[in-house]
Amino acid sequence: MKTPTAPEYETQGLAPLNLVKIVDTLPQEIFDDLTKLASQICGTPIAVMTLIDENRQCLKSHVGLKVFDADLNKLFCNDAFLTKALFEVTNAQEDERFKLHPLVIANPNIRFYAGAPLITHHGFCLGMLCVIDSKPRHLSPNQRESLQMLGRQAVSQIEFQLQSSALKNLNQALSKKALFYDALIQSADESIISTNVDGLITSFSLGAEKMLGYKAEALIGRETPLIWHDTHEMEMRAAEFSNTLGVNIKLGFEVFVINAKNGQSNAHEWTLISKDGRRIPTSLTVTAIYDNNETLVGYLGIARDITASKQLELSLAKTADILQRTNEMANIGGWELNLQTMQAEWTSEVFRIHEIEPSNLPELEKLIDFYSPEARPTMISAIEKCATYGTPWDLELPFTTAKGRKIWVRTQGCAVIENGEAVRLVGAFQEITAIKQNQIDRDLLNHEISKANDLLTHITNAMPALVAYWHADLSCKFANKAYIEWFGKDPKEIIGTHVRDLLGEQLFTLNEPYIRGAIAGEKQAFERTLTKANGAGSYTLTSYIPDININGEVDGFYVTVVDITELKLQEQKRLADEIAQRELLVSEVHHRIKNNLQGVAGLLRVSTIDYPELSGLIDEVVSQVNTISIIHGLQGRASVSTVRLCELVAEIAASNKSLYRTPILIDIPKFWKPCRIAESEAVPTALVLNELISNAIKYGDPTIGVNISLSLEPITSSVLITISNNGQLPADFNALSFAVIGKGLQLVASLLPKKGALLVWEQCGELVCVKFKLESPIVVLENEELENYDVFKI
Repeated sequence: MKTPTAPEYETQGLAPLNLVKIVDTLPQEIFDDLTKLASQICGTPIAVMTLIDENRQCLKSHVGLKVFDADLNKLFCNDAFLTKALFEVTNAQEDERFKLHPLVIANPNIRFYAGAPLITHHGFCLGMLCVIDSKPRHLSPNQRESLQMLGRQAVSQIEFQLQSSALKNLNQALSKKALFYDALIQSADESIISTNVDGLITSFSLGAEKMLGYKAEALIGRETPLIWHDTHEMEMRAAEFSNTLGVNIKLGFEVFVINAKNGQSNAHEWTLISKDGRRIPTSLTVTAIYDNNETLVGYLGIARDITASKQLELSLAKTADILQRTNEMANIGGWELNLQTMQAEWTSEVFRIHEIEPSNLPELEKLIDFYSPEARPTMISAIEKCATYGTPWDLELPFTTAKGRKIWVRTQGCAVIENGEAVRLVGAFQEITAIKQNQIDRDLLNHEISKANDLLTHITNAMPALVAYWHADLSCKFANKAYIEWFGKDPKEIIGTHVRDLLGEQLFTLNEPYIRGAIAGEKQAFERTLTKANGAGSYTLTSYIPDININGEVDGFYVTVVDITELKLQEQKRLADEIAQRELLVSEVHHRIKNNLQGVAGLLRVSTIDYPELSGLIDEVVSQVNTISIIHGLQGRASVSTVRLCELVAEIAASNKSLYRTPILIDIPKFWKPCRIAESEAVPTALVLNELISNAIKYGDPTIGVNISLSLEPITSSVLITISNNGQLPADFNALSFAVIGKGLQLVASLLPKKGALLVWEQCGELVCVKFKLESPIVVLENEELENYDVFKI
């Protein structure tokens, strides 16, 4: 038996059915009908429709044969394919080509075979429509023609299905693209609108709805874009086109699309009017839409809101106008020098400063002559460095105009670099004569002010008081030598420092009410026990005097701090000697302060003879010092109306601690109910306490010091003050007759209240304890109970 070879057209002429999914589809009724018709028309028991691709052959439909995906050689198809025409074998058993074929010598014992190739209109062979019989036979001409007709029907059906599948895929792809483009258009901020050729709206994007305020359903198929356009703008545009094109362009839709109709798609600015009447400047681009036959079917318009850019243009124009006017007002001009052509360009202001006509630009070599001789080398060097190395300059130089006027100018220049080389010099030119004169005047004034400040500093440094000035923001602006030395800091650490940082949190909290009063415009004066930087304690009188400007606003406040420690000690001594001297001593303290301030005032007045130019400033200071002096004179007649026991003990202890430089410890219970001393008994009680504490220091160990403790007896509303020191009572000491022992104790005996006070001495081991008990009417307990009572925060 001859074994046919695989035909060449398997890889050249066969349709790629594997790509169009025909081979792998399920049996279909249409093909089964064609196979049955072939069997009936040809009178054969077997009819087969085979489809092939490059790699295999399959049975698409069959009648009377149960062979699926048979080898291509097994069904006579090779020879049939080669002919590309109806192929007929009348008796395979007698045909040398097929008599040994497996399907001839065995079941189904094929004898007759006729096959019509399935040829597409492109010439591709898709397979065969075959009829088979186990008996030899011949097809009649009608049967042969019918079999070929059925083959062509099979091809038509296959092509139809291929086209349907391709169309379905295309529709799906187009649908996806349509959804994508629709989403893209709807998500755009621009207004995107399409119309037909007559201007009727066919689509209206979400961006258009947001911009114009109309809904798409109210416009599509009903309106044209004319409804939101400014009629005056359309008239102007129509007139413009009429003049340009030489034809009469009527007012209407044609105004918007005439360029697009002529193949142009340029943008033009239009003002759109929204539904609510807002006028929106836009940039509108209109493009013509053509179908596949190049027929115009409509227009697409994309409008972009340019409100922001218009506002920016307006702002830039205003800025440019302001800059031009400002330059003219400031006498500033601009210039440029082309280093390749050596051509210079000036603005009008540069010509005006030179006092020459704009049409008479001097030669470059002569421009340097406008500068004063001493300034020319500097100017030449600056230009050469800028042209060679790109170094900019900014100089203020003396200058002589073309009319001989002597002025000062400020000249600035820099290089424009291209490809690493300076190609142009550009810069600014300004007359600064007035500025320069103002600078000279200002320097002179600053010099005079500096002299005045130096004088003020010398005067305040000569004063025994601490003097400072605090700004309203509570930063220190001035401090005299005494003030700086008191805090033991470098002047740089004080000037500019916040008052809280300088005083510390505790002292700032005590002084804050007075500070706030001064900032509110009210003079403040108070006494305070302070500790110097060296640890020494001092009693001071502080005054805060508001600095009120001509507008009635407080710029800050002046501070004077006078150390009155010695005066306080004298006051305490006089109180210990005789109660009657109290008012005199207080008056003397304030009198001395007043005298000191009056002396300062006198010194200041004398200084006006040597420095008459500062008379105004000195008179102001003298007025403020006199005010302080008057206040101190009035305070000399004041009296204390309310005294708390704890405060009194603490102040006397602090004074003795400072005076004798010995430690004193005050112990107050954690929970303490403050008590008030009766006004009439405050001075006698203070003098008694002072004597008891000073005696404890004198007769005790000064290195160990004195302990003072306070305790309450709520039931009797009494207070017990215990003062203890190291030492021994004399053997013959009699507490009942202590009045005969020393003048100090005699003073205590004379001042001790007759009612509500009890004084007892005891020897407690190595300690001498003095117990001073006070009760009503000497002391009155207050209702408020304080925890962790701190007398130094009262």
